[in-house]
Amino acid sequence: MKIITCNREKSIKNIEITGVCDRHIRLFGESLQEKLAIMTIGIVGAGGLGSVLVEQIMRLYPQKVLLIDKDYVELSNLNRLTNATLKDAHNKTTKVEVAKRAIHSFNPIQDIEVINGDFLEKENQEVFKECDMIFGALDSNAVRFAINQLSIAHGIPYLDCGTGIIIEEKKIKHVGGQIISVIPDSGMCLYCSELFDRQEAMKVFLDIDEQERLVNMGYIKGADIIAPQVYALNMQVASTAVWLFMRILSGERFNFHGIAIDAKAFSLNPWKNSEQDNKECPICGENGVAFMGDEAELLCKNNNSANIPKMSIDSFDSIENETVKESLSAYQYCYPRLIIGDDKGFLNFETMFGSI
Repeated sequence: MKIITCNREKSIKNIEITGVCDRHIRLFGESLQEKLAIMTIGIVGAGGLGSVLVEQIMRLYPQKVLLIDKDYVELSNLNRLTNATLKDAHNKTTKVEVAKRAIHSFNPIQDIEVINGDFLEKENQEVFKECDMIFGALDSNAVRFAINQLSIAHGIPYLDCGTGIIIEEKKIKHVGGQIISVIPDSGMCLYCSELFDRQEAMKVFLDIDEQERLVNMGYIKGADIIAPQVYALNMQVASTAVWLFMRILSGERFNFHGIAIDAKAFSLNPWKNSEQDNKECPICGENGVAFMGDEAELLCKNNNSANIPKMSIDSFDSIENETVKESLSAYQYCYPRLIIGDDKGFLNFETMFGSI
């Protein structure tokens, strides 16, 4: 696990950036900006929700922004895609190029790397190992599980963001969203939380014959349903995620696993996953991949099926390994990779608690 230390003289890049960030420094202190200035923040998804995350994160002046999306701008995106134009839709501009253009328009010297590709491809996931924080803003549960596995294995905190609108009989049944905090060694990950349909997600990693078999048996859906999308809802979820990120980075501690937003009832509710025994989880369990780093396989397309969590109709099998992992249970509600300290700078785990 990467040890992050803070060089106070180099972390705030220049007087101009300090001036731009003055108002949130007044709220959170200079140490927040010092941490941001040495961080690489990854964003998976540059669509309606991801583009709002980009808009907010670029104003925090992190050291680097890493962004991936495989899609391009279409007319149907323009109601919710920040900084996209009608010209972009006509020219089929990639969503990551729209984001890159916006960031460099705001801050020409911002270090940004964009990938117009699929996160489920191994070479793209490899790049995200350098991140100190990952935001997920996507519809694909398969990609969610892939980020989840990368996060747990490499000790990278991950905020999974999503929105949803359910309409039944021409009436709004539900409209809202959620932010789920995936922290290595926190006792929960997306795979064992049962918050998402594993069978549906894992079909992406099956061969075509197996996909067809499960579709015919009714275990996975045959087609996706196009859902309504509202820009204001994306703004609310993204803002809540970035607000949570800034507060934790400034030193606050929270004992919840996520935040549920009910936009219909105008309510925002932190929640904690029900107590459960996750020891058998093949990702975050005792024989899982937590803090294994490069020894853990990535969950990606065209991978050896033996390295992918095995799915059965009723249960899943654990992946066994003999790796001895350091336990960070005492810090389960912190962001261990960020090494959050006080105004004097970062705590150095290697010095204070031994090598991780």
